[in-house]
Amino acid sequence: AMRCDGSLFMIKVKIDEVESLVTKKMSFLAFLYDIEEERETEWMHLSNTHIRENSLNPIITITQTGTIEAFSAAACKVWGFTTKEAIGENVRILMPKNVAVNHDSYLAKYLKTGIKTIVDTKRVVQAKRKDDSLFPVQLWVKEIICESKRQYVGYATDLTEEDEIEKNRFLSNVIFRESLDAIIKIDSFGIILDVNLKLCHLSGYSYEELKGNNVKMLMTERIAVRHDELLATYRKTGVGSVIGNKSRVKLV
Repeated sequence: AMRCDGSLFMIKVKIDEVESLVTKKMSFLAFLYDIEEERETEWMHLSNTHIRENSLNPIITITQTGTIEAFSAAACKVWGFTTKEAIGENVRILMPKNVAVNHDSYLAKYLKTGIKTIVDTKRVVQAKRKDDSLFPVQLWVKEIICESKRQYVGYATDLTEEDEIEKNRFLSNVIFRESLDAIIKIDSFGIILDVNLKLCHLSGYSYEELKGNNVKMLMTERIAVRHDELLATYRKTGVGSVIGNKSRVKLV
């Protein structure tokens, strides 16, 4: 929810339907419950040793000056540091140099101004392993103040695998676009989803003219008249008479 000053806060909402005894008109009654305190408690639990050590995602706790106080087992696995090596060091050891060089000033500025640029946000950043290799992580940082002691808890997700998938997807797209073979992608109803440059050159149609239209536009009438039936059979039975086979056909 949003306050009048523009700040955001978490609530639970319960909505009931109410009928007027006089007019019989229906209205809705909303009950709002502030759960900011509940969220604070959840984050306090994250710093609990048992939860931290059993989390599948890295959890790191640092002081207000950036010293690592807690380093979970998952963090050890992802960054390559042991708990003994990490605790007591500045959190800068987990960052590339171009980020680490400014981190102390970020913390000092936040303590001075209270303006949140990192705290309470979820961001994708570059991290640095013990062997100096870089990898992407999604990082969520939460501030915890307990008995005048200020801590920051970072909850991280290693995006290395997702990054590789994205790179492979990009490479596949490049191969698709630049292939010397004409390639066309359709859905199970025959609608053209994508074509490559070679197909456009071969058919004489532009990309815009092809995409979104039925693939039958590329077929002779003799083949096109049966194409919807073949697709319907495949959708129903999973058996395709053309799929997986090479066929000689004429394009129009």
